[in-house]
Order: sequence, then C-alpha cells, then structure tokens
Amino acid sequence: MTVVVAGYNNPRSAFLLADSLLSRSGSPGGKRIVSAVRGEKLHKIDVRIGVPGFIGEAPQNWASPFYSTTIGVACAGNNTGIDLFINKLRNLLGDLRYSWVGTDYKIVEETSREAVHRTKAYYDVSINFAERHLPKLMGQAVAKWAEACLTEVLDDYFHKMSDQNVRLTNNSFSAALLVFCEVREQPVIFKLGIGQKLFNKTPLSVSTVKEVSQDDILVLGKPSWKSQILTACSTGVERGHSRYSCCVAKTSSLMSGAKAENFVGGQIKIGSLDRHGFIEGPPSAFVESFKEDVQWPNL
Repeated sequence: MTVVVAGYNNPRSAFLLADSLLSRSGSPGGKRIVSAVRGEKLHKIDVRIGVPGFIGEAPQNWASPFYSTTIGVACAGNNTGIDLFINKLRNLLGDLRYSWVGTDYKIVEETSREAVHRTKAYYDVSINFAERHLPKLMGQAVAKWAEACLTEVLDDYFHKMSDQNVRLTNNSFSAALLVFCEVREQPVIFKLGIGQKLFNKTPLSVSTVKEVSQDDILVLGKPSWKSQILTACSTGVERGHSRYSCCVAKTSSLMSGAKAENFVGGQIKIGSLDRHGFIEGPPSAFVESFKEDVQWPNL
C-alpha cells in the first residue's frame, strides 16, 4: 500500500508527497518490505525534445535536445504494473522530436509516423532551429502520452490479470503526474487511473486521465484521508501556513497513526515542481529554511 498526496502550493509551484514503505500483498500480517533508497516512490522523469543533426542533405542523427525539462510522477497500486508504466513513460518522453507536420512544427514521438516518414522530406540543412518559433510543451500533451503508456500496460499486463479473474480497479493502478505547462506558464497536476467502459455491452478496463483543479488535493492509495487533509489545509491556510506545509503536517500525522496492517509508513518523501522542472525536495520557497526537524503546523 502507498499513500501519495499532490497539490498546488501556489499558482507557480506544486508538490508531491509519498510514504517510503514498500509492501507486498499476501496473507494478513504478511511481511512488509522497506526500501532504503531515498525517494523510490517519487520518479523524476526527463523530457527531451530533439532536432535533427545533418550529414549531407538529410537528417541522419539527432543532436542534443533542443529543449529539456523534468516532470514528477508517483504511483500507487501493483508494483509490476507501476514499473512497466514508469519505464514506458521514461522511454517515450526521453526521445521526443520537433517535426514538420502539415503546415507547422509539432512535438511528436520518436516512433510516430510524423517523425519517421516526414522528417527527411521536410528538413533541410539550411534550417536554423534557434531562430524558429517552435511549439512549447503542453501539459495536456504530456498527460496524453502518459495515458497512452498506461493503455499499453493495460494491454500488456493488467488485462492478463483480468483474464485470471482478477478484477481491475483504481487500487490496481493510479498515478499523480506533475507537469509544468509552458503554454499556460503554470504547473498542472493530472490523475491517471483505470476506469470501465462498455464495449459491445461488455465492461472493459481503460486508462483514464483527469486534471486536478487548483483548489483540490489529490490523494492516492488512501483516499479516505482526503477530507481530513483538505480540512487541515483550509484551517492551516487561514492561520497563515502554506498548503504544502499543511499537507506535510497532516499526512505525517495520519501516517504515524496508521495501523500496521495498512502498510503505510516510513518517512515522507517530498518532491516539487516549478518552471525549472521537478526536484526531489520541498518547493523552492522552503529550501533555505527546510530541516528534517522543522516544526510543522499542529493540525
């Protein structure tokens, strides 16, 4: 079991929290496995968008990324499914390209038809990419790529579990995705999960993605904690505390009071996102004053 909490500290930054306890399902009172690796549930993923390098008249290789940033992801659910999803997302986002599609440049996947079949036809050695107005990275585009990765994991792994009469739910997989949208110039949080859709009157598990509103808090793994965390945030903000510090304080309190069979515990791992990308650590406004023994709001 995992608890993941994501929210907006302000219009310019967002945060991501997770416990550090790794566990495996089994008989009641089964063994809990604790990892010593810091931030194992918070994943910092590189986004690289390349432009072609030329040998002769056609693009033969891809130079250093023209644009790069990082996003944050934390997942709850089946460990194998999570690993497959993170690996697919790393591979996809780490090899994006600017390509001429129709009448303008677009950001496309390395293996897409636009990247494979159109680049040689439309690029030439005279192109100076530094002087062109290339499209900015959109939060919604990253969310769609993440949803596509989850769809592949559903097809490759989770549907095999379903064939074995294992019912898929949001407990099987859910994820918080933190992206800085260059178009909107603000951080955006997305929730990914598994939903149900009727296909020929038969329920089929499908991937879902939804944007989290600025005034909301996303809680995965322990959704019953959400109302308590939201209440603590509302009370704390009225007292002059930040939403980030309130979430850390309340989540820590709930974790310390959780029963052993809930398989939630260890330390709170912290990640934050702003226009510079995702880092493991508190929002930039807290970096100078942050200490492990900091006195959080009493909520």
